[in-house]
Amino acid sequence: MEDFSAALRRAVTEGPGSSSESRTFVVTGAPGIGKTFTLDSVLTPVIAEAAGVHVLRGTADELAHRYPYEVLARTLGKPLGEPVPPDADEILLARVDALCAARPVVLALDDVHHCDAATLALLNVFAAASRALPLTLVVAHRTLPAREQLRRLARYPDAYELALQPLSPEDVAQIARSALGTAPGPGLRAMLDGACGHPMHVLAMLEQLALDDALVEAGGVTDVRAGMPTPAAPALGEIIESQLTHLTGATRDVVQRLAVWGAPTALSELAALADESPVSMVEPVQAAVETGMIRFGADDRLHFRHDLYAETVYRRIPEVLRAVLHEACAARLERIGAPATTISHHLVAAGAGPQRLARVLEAAGGELAAMPSVAADLLESVTVAMPENVESLTLARARALAGSGQLRKAGDLARGALQSTEDDEIAVALRGLIIFTALTLGDVQETLTEIEATLRRPLPPSAAGRLADLADWARALAGLPDAGPVASSTTTAEHVSSTRVLATAIRLMTAGRPVAALEWALLAAGEPQAGGMHWNAGGTAEVWPPIIELHARGPLPAADLLATGSPDGGRRWSDPYSQFAAAGVDLAAGRLADAAAQFESALELSDRMELGWTSLAFSSLAMIDVHRGDHAAAEARLDRFTAMGQPDLFGFPEAGRVRVALLEARRQRKAAARLAAALWDEAVADGRLLWLSLVAAEFIRVAAARGDRLLVDRIVRGLAALPRPLAPVTDALVRLAQAGADTDPADALSHAVAAAARFRALGMPLEEAGAWEEAACRAAEGGDLRGARAHARAAQALFDGAGAPTSVARVATRLRARGMRIGSHPARRKPTSGWESLTITETRVTALVGQGLTGPQIADRLGISPRTVQTHVSHVLTKLGLRTRIELAVAFANRPG
Repeated sequence: MEDFSAALRRAVTEGPGSSSESRTFVVTGAPGIGKTFTLDSVLTPVIAEAAGVHVLRGTADELAHRYPYEVLARTLGKPLGEPVPPDADEILLARVDALCAARPVVLALDDVHHCDAATLALLNVFAAASRALPLTLVVAHRTLPAREQLRRLARYPDAYELALQPLSPEDVAQIARSALGTAPGPGLRAMLDGACGHPMHVLAMLEQLALDDALVEAGGVTDVRAGMPTPAAPALGEIIESQLTHLTGATRDVVQRLAVWGAPTALSELAALADESPVSMVEPVQAAVETGMIRFGADDRLHFRHDLYAETVYRRIPEVLRAVLHEACAARLERIGAPATTISHHLVAAGAGPQRLARVLEAAGGELAAMPSVAADLLESVTVAMPENVESLTLARARALAGSGQLRKAGDLARGALQSTEDDEIAVALRGLIIFTALTLGDVQETLTEIEATLRRPLPPSAAGRLADLADWARALAGLPDAGPVASSTTTAEHVSSTRVLATAIRLMTAGRPVAALEWALLAAGEPQAGGMHWNAGGTAEVWPPIIELHARGPLPAADLLATGSPDGGRRWSDPYSQFAAAGVDLAAGRLADAAAQFESALELSDRMELGWTSLAFSSLAMIDVHRGDHAAAEARLDRFTAMGQPDLFGFPEAGRVRVALLEARRQRKAAARLAAALWDEAVADGRLLWLSLVAAEFIRVAAARGDRLLVDRIVRGLAALPRPLAPVTDALVRLAQAGADTDPADALSHAVAAAARFRALGMPLEEAGAWEEAACRAAEGGDLRGARAHARAAQALFDGAGAPTSVARVATRLRARGMRIGSHPARRKPTSGWESLTITETRVTALVGQGLTGPQIADRLGISPRTVQTHVSHVLTKLGLRTRIELAVAFANRPG
């Protein structure tokens, strides 16, 4: 507990970007184990010590899962209205962003196991955002039932989980002392040992003993009355049930209505359930309150003292009477116009007929269109009550799970349903969903297996053709060979599906023909695309042209293609891939900080959506770490990616490429050259010609440092296989590789200078810096020390401007090996703090903050995600030594110059 409290205090006082290792805190335990008490205990000193921190407390009740986002909206002070708007998650995230702009925020939520699935998913978003916002998230929930979104929250890299354990005998004695006002005697302590360290059980036992007049106090000690037998400690449920037997009829009716209603409510609502006046309820409600089972909250609503009381009362109501009370609740909710999602729970419990449930489901469908996770939970609850519709409801639930990013769960549900369905139409739909989830997860083998199984069934020719195209698309994504020849760029694509067109584009690109590939990708992107989940690749069609253009003509035209895309407000399953493309453009343009922010944001989103094609994003972030000199972070990313077991997009072994760079940076030249040779030979065998051009210069540098001329020659021979004419980017990369491979310093210098000029025209400063680095080395070998120094300074300035100190130092190391000394820092190094340290994007974000724009408004203005804006703001605050956007806006207004 002390470690947990200390970590929480550090998180609140230090803020994002600090050394605080945790920003999300999770308290778990069995019912009544003391989760609420723990929250109070850890938050009280934080409130007292952390001046200016805004602490927001909220508690989910039993009805919370029927009201999407309600507990968050209430806690954040942002009512959503009814029906819940489709962009409720964005509204609440913007609210958190706005609160954090003014001062640090602690968001503490109790009993979140009651929350709806959409709220739990949004809590995961908040956990990710806390890395960039002055936000500390503290939640408490029961260990069971297990909720997938809560498991994800606890698995978050920065999460600190405190699993509450039973109290020690000393702690139990302290609870008894606090409750009784005296020390417990030996007999009482022995009896309380039967509570097994469960605080709620201890308190219930004390109340029951007092109710039975079994306690006596003497000399400041309370013990079991002398002469009375000492019974075995009863179970907690038995104690509560015993207390229920003391209730009169009218008082029992009150607690039963409250238990069935399922949430805190006003006295008038309880009266309305039985068509009684509130006045008639006063006496029984007062009696129920005096038992300690229920109480009035700060909002004057009645609620149970603890969930365990509500659950025990509910369980003791005969099933037939529960149905009557649920029917009364449903009728009352219908009269007051409550959401259909809330009414449906009571109708299911009341045993309503399928026609009535179907009408409510239809109404709920409109309410939950933008909240598929909540829809999935609702469909699960009604499926049991509508056995004649179980197959269609299961299909709908599987689709809702997939739409909410629970792809594995959706696929498992669809596979199970497929085993029992006899409806051909539903079977085809289930197979389509299995194929979609498998491919989106990156499980190519499962995708191909399911496609083959589906093709063995009778299908219309058009459907069979689409499936065959999808199989080709899956193989293209994984870099597997095609079943047929790669299409020529001159072949007309008329009457060919967008999936086949995109597969052709990918194969042309990986075969070293990105210019031809771009023509096909643009053709596919220009076709009208259906939204949602489909067997074809149309959902990602607009993502591929900028990615391919990046390899053809560089980041400048790729950025233009990105700008002409049609962002959909971050609400499609393919959005992370669009962010990956934007981040790739930033990386190629030498904007490492911007690229890292985009990649991080997109990876967090893809993780929540269980997307499986993230190899380039992980590898790019790891390469950025290498450039920055953070070798431990790079290795950790690579290890995490390896553990995830995801495929290499296009079959490009980018993780291996980064490991070569990491070994080189650590001066483990032998291991670097050995790995480079293995990767090169594998890529040559698999025909991944584009990847060969991307890594050739890097691998030649590694081989030359090791003195491995045989590897250098193999790389040169491999480049000769690239199809001509070369794309502009490929041409510059090949010239840079030639500069490293040529044995004549003068020829090598000529190639390097030409490559630098081409990279400058393409807008690729890191590659230009690499070319000047090679020019410096070859000039030094030729005896032109003045030219070598000039080229080296040019390389170091570009590397430093991009924020790549590892590469800056490498330039000096390579020249030192050639007998020439040059500093390991550029002549004018970029500051790491203060206004001059900000990147171009950080400066633009800061200016917009100074104009009073919110995070979402800045995101719209710059065409990036709100999460990426938060990351940029966090970096700015760290560099300027500030904590909130309000402070940043003031500082911007008063900045020098």
